[in-house]
Amino acid sequence: MQRSVIVVGGGLAGLASACALAERGVLVTLLEARPVLGGRASSFVDSETGETLDNCQHVAMGCCTNFLHFCRTLGVDHLLERIDELYFIDGGGVMSTFRPSRWLPAPLHLLPALRRLKFLSRGDRREIARGLKLLARLRTPAPLPQVSASFLNELRMTREQLDDDRQSRRDDWSFEQFLDLANQGPTARDKFWKVVLVSALSEELSHITLRYAAKVFVDGFLAHRDGWTIFRPRVPLGELYGANLENWLTARGATLRRNSAVRELVTDADGLVRSVVLRSGESLSADACVLAVPWHRVLDLLPPELKLTYHFLEEIASAPISSVHLWFDRPITELPHAVFVEHLSQWMFHRAAPSTEGGAPSPGHYYQVVISSSRGLSETPRDEILAAVCEELRTAFPAARGAVLLRGRLVTEHRAVFSPRPGIDRLRPPQETPSENLFLAGDWTDTDWPATMEGAVRSGYLAAECLLESFGQPAAIVQPNLPVARLSRWLFGV
Repeated sequence: MQRSVIVVGGGLAGLASACALAERGVLVTLLEARPVLGGRASSFVDSETGETLDNCQHVAMGCCTNFLHFCRTLGVDHLLERIDELYFIDGGGVMSTFRPSRWLPAPLHLLPALRRLKFLSRGDRREIARGLKLLARLRTPAPLPQVSASFLNELRMTREQLDDDRQSRRDDWSFEQFLDLANQGPTARDKFWKVVLVSALSEELSHITLRYAAKVFVDGFLAHRDGWTIFRPRVPLGELYGANLENWLTARGATLRRNSAVRELVTDADGLVRSVVLRSGESLSADACVLAVPWHRVLDLLPPELKLTYHFLEEIASAPISSVHLWFDRPITELPHAVFVEHLSQWMFHRAAPSTEGGAPSPGHYYQVVISSSRGLSETPRDEILAAVCEELRTAFPAARGAVLLRGRLVTEHRAVFSPRPGIDRLRPPQETPSENLFLAGDWTDTDWPATMEGAVRSGYLAAECLLESFGQPAAIVQPNLPVARLSRWLFGV
């Protein structure tokens, strides 16, 4: 008999879980409260113009093996653009190209790229290289087979202290504390560490746990030569997760229901989920349920006997991300993207002008600027933010100085991601729950990843694995990480 499951939530976690289950013969019903799929990685229609806009530009890295697998499975991987070099703009408007070596193995492949960053001195680069080495060594969970006296000297501790203390350092230390320990100066902090981590994790260095900062740098830059590569959708997110995904799921017997908000899950005397009740009053039942909603919505939906079990979810803090959508009367740069150093803006993406609902392109040349960890802007008027961003673009790009801003829009996702603060892993539950047929999915669950598209997909795959195991149909769905380069293993014990 074909088993059935209800997936509550059409974000990336719910979609990944639904696809993994439908592919293995489970009858899936996916319920999404909004009219669009994708969750926080989605598009919306601008009420003023009818244009389709992404809530924020999303990118993935080469180390995001599960997200890329998800796209290949759906047949939408051709809609991802691979970016093999980055353009950094410093405070004076000077551009540096970050392009790793094609010939050197990881982790040496990034040395030429670091040398090209004009805003870093030779001393800064040596300091950063030493910090990366310390970071990789501290991240290794197993006892280190060999530790040099100079390495222990830099940490100011004995070998025994290092082995005993490393786990707490990874989980409970902020990355700012690590930078103090590693003697990283203000230039290295502001022009390298902060530039990478605030963009990747949407938090300030003092609010980022050492564990996830290390994951970004080790998995993304040191372990494999392709780990750092950027993948950007060529199309709006609504198209990436639109008709292609729906057709793929329905061809495998799945049912997608948008505008179907859930009111509650109902359990029986044995604690099993017996029905999912919609706000409309309609009741649906299945053999199992995957609850794939943001952490701040979980308690609203859980049955009373489980609310106390998961009360700690209220302690998870969130971090905001703002995106500034700008239309100019002329091109302001030929660059497809830019990373800003010591600016309010962090990323700029140049994309084709979004189309209206009728398919006609909108007037103007369209650019999107991303500002992560934007809680400091909450009291700043919209026009002041737009003016500040435009002024930074004029400093960076001479062509922007004569350009006329036709229109601007500010979009802030106040709960864009969970904040990866020290101790966060104690608040991230596994995908299995005390109820034998209820499973959790979401980037906030225990995935060993911070809040990313990779973490969301990985959580959906993990929930699907747990569910199939409960059905007596075990399957390996989660994809392995990129293989670690031999030299990285030898140098850092990664």
